[in-house]
Amino acid sequence: MMVKVSARFLHAGTGLPLAQPHIEARLYDHDPISDDLLAEAVLDGSGEAHWLFDLSRVRSKDSPLESQPDLYVELSQEGKVFFQSPVLHNVNFVSPDEVTGENPARTQELDTFHVDFPVKRST
Repeated sequence: MMVKVSARFLHAGTGLPLAQPHIEARLYDHDPISDDLLAEAVLDGSGEAHWLFDLSRVRSKDSPLESQPDLYVELSQEGKVFFQSPVLHNVNFVSPDEVTGENPARTQELDTFHVDFPVKRST
């Protein structure tokens, strides 16, 4: 089953979208032994990233029965990681809510993250 995850990234100092060129956003599933790379994206002009991946990718040797991934994002530019989000545990794409009985969305929005990123000034 294909699922979609989105997140937005703002510059911590200005509150403006983190829209510098070539910022890569990698979505991971945190696991006990080795984290799984689920998908990659590039931030758009609004500082947003959107990832589409098959939910079966969260199952691995160290978590063969997993269906609710523990998601986090790393941002990098020119191969250097400069931000890692907190882990959002047990993201539910499938099981009905225990309280309401409603089915979850196949699209999940993680959050809006405020990122410390140096602003390059032109001289």
